[in-house]
Amino acid sequence: MNKHFETAFVQATGHSPYPYQIRLACGQCGPENDWLASGTPCQSRLIDIPTGLGKTAAVVMAWLWNRETFRDGTGPHNSRATQTS
Repeated sequence: MNKHFETAFVQATGHSPYPYQIRLACGQCGPENDWLASGTPCQSRLIDIPTGLGKTAAVVMAWLWNRETFRDGTGPHNSRATQTS
């Protein structure tokens, strides 16, 4: 996948992501644009956005982005990373 979520989102959907879509996939804004290349821990979140503003794309792309970002299973949201032997 691409280095930055915004690029991947545009390639997948043909639209630029809204700020809430970026936060859902990458977490809160960090220094420069480096935060757009990272993922965020999986946690339950309420998305209170009006109809037609990309909730489905936000959830699917956030899931896909984090799945790709933590492909090796070491992400903080991955149950395999928290299991003990």
